[in-house]
Amino acid sequence: MLIPNSLMRAFSEYASTLTCFYVYCTPEECDEIAGFLKKEFDQEWNKALDEAEKVYGECDQKESGYNPLKSIRTTENGIELLFGNLAVYYEDELRALRPNGEDALDKVILSLNERYPEIRYDGYIGYSWADEEGGENVQREITSEQSEELSKKVYPSVGEAIQRTVKIGADFLQTEMSDVIKYYDPEDVEEMLDFLRKYAPMLPEDIKKRLANIVKKCGYKKKMF
Repeated sequence: MLIPNSLMRAFSEYASTLTCFYVYCTPEECDEIAGFLKKEFDQEWNKALDEAEKVYGECDQKESGYNPLKSIRTTENGIELLFGNLAVYYEDELRALRPNGEDALDKVILSLNERYPEIRYDGYIGYSWADEEGGENVQREITSEQSEELSKKVYPSVGEAIQRTVKIGADFLQTEMSDVIKYYDPEDVEEMLDFLRKYAPMLPEDIKKRLANIVKKCGYKKKMF
């Protein structure tokens, strides 16, 4: 399930990780595959930074040592990778470049398919970029099962993003949601709220109450949850 654009700006602003990648494997396979994924991503990410430096003479993320792979850990179902913003910049973030972290992750998935063709995986890519020439919210879902219904799938990293945004960015979130409720078509309003309702089962009760209060302050008259 993709994040409505009306919420993407707020989540990108306050969530440290949005992009997630889940690999489903046995406990015996976890260490080997996790090591493979980290090595492959680090390699492809550094290639993207080297390319930016080669073409433009500088790269902000290379100079700062930034790597968007924030964590890689084993779970009861396999391996979870969480990523920060995948954009690559130069000139003090005035220009966004490709290839970037999204391209690096795509290459890692190709390598995973080649080395472990039977492995199942899925995930969500979500990040925002902006430079002096414009910007974009980038979102898509990835899966090894082509027949899988992704439009209803929810991701723990997005649930965490909702919680973090409510905790530390409630005023900003309220401003964004208020604009939608006041000025957008009713279908857009319901799309935004239905998205939050579908994530409700993974949200703590206090976060749901705070969300419902934000929606009420925005002028929405119906029951939120």
